[in-house]
Amino acid sequence: MNNILVVRPDRLGDVILSTPVLKILRAQYPKATITFFTRAEWQSVLRFGDEFKLFRYEPLGRHQGHAGRRNLIAELRQQKFDAAIVLQNTPRVSLAVWWAKIPLRIGPLSHWTSWIVFNRGIRQKRSESIFHEAEYNAQLLEAIDIEFKPGNLPEPFLGLTPDASHRADLWMREHGLQKKKFVVVHPGSRGSARVIPDAMILSCVVEILQTGTPVVISAGPGEQDQTRKMKQELRQHSDAKNSEIFYWGLDAPQPLDCFAALLGSAKAMVAHSTGPLHMAAAMGTRCFGIYSPILVQQPRRWGPIGQSGQHETWTPDVQCPAHFSCLGPKCSEFDCMERFSSKSVVKFLSRHP
Repeated sequence: MNNILVVRPDRLGDVILSTPVLKILRAQYPKATITFFTRAEWQSVLRFGDEFKLFRYEPLGRHQGHAGRRNLIAELRQQKFDAAIVLQNTPRVSLAVWWAKIPLRIGPLSHWTSWIVFNRGIRQKRSESIFHEAEYNAQLLEAIDIEFKPGNLPEPFLGLTPDASHRADLWMREHGLQKKKFVVVHPGSRGSARVIPDAMILSCVVEILQTGTPVVISAGPGEQDQTRKMKQELRQHSDAKNSEIFYWGLDAPQPLDCFAALLGSAKAMVAHSTGPLHMAAAMGTRCFGIYSPILVQQPRRWGPIGQSGQHETWTPDVQCPAHFSCLGPKCSEFDCMERFSSKSVVKFLSRHP
């Protein structure tokens, strides 16, 4: 194969956990052109130069509606791909790959459209969470005779421009922050998984501040109101007054690539199961992830990977009966997420000074 398309059209964390596939393919096909198909909004952290090309998917722009679908099919045909490896079956995109007449089409056999689209499909039940998401992605390469080796994957990676790092450095200098001397806490999750209450995140921030470590509280798109409320409460907290607390993305959205560069300069990151957590891990920063015990949300499938032994996760110590969503008051363990203790974060930081 000389011209390979790798497709992952969904969220940031999913895209980051797909990057090991690019490295595996490059090792197997050193001279091939490999193109990564992702949403346009993630591509500022995927600047790979000549190593990997990018296909900009714009589902709310030029690829929207019936006309957009025709545009997508035409653009895929124009590039004359030999193979498409679809890591997550989004019917609209997968059908476009089929209609574009890409000869070899690999993907997970799940939704009924997958049985039509993929001529080398692999049966997977990702909802069982037996493997990590990155491993499920790599498993699809068995369709082209690349052996799947659980626990032996390349680490996820990002690609930033020097300008992104420069802008992050300027922001740190303006706020008096030194590299690897501050912790980033990201309270939001945009509904990707169950979370602990905001009051527990605030306790976490206060506990970190009491160790003498500055804290940057970050807000992504749509998370500003949550962070403003936290800022107001911290102002009234006696243990947080006059402490070094800084806010990223609160007053105005910040570029994603600058955020990645900031995370790469942090001592550690504390977050729920969300894209920024995986972004920090891919930048080589130690991560403490807060996870739900629901089967499809567990760290076994979605935990931060890379930097062996440097990341830690917390999950309630319960036998959760839920597979897809919380049972609420019907569950005898509800609400188990409130069992979180901020002391676990302080212990994590002390183990990795």
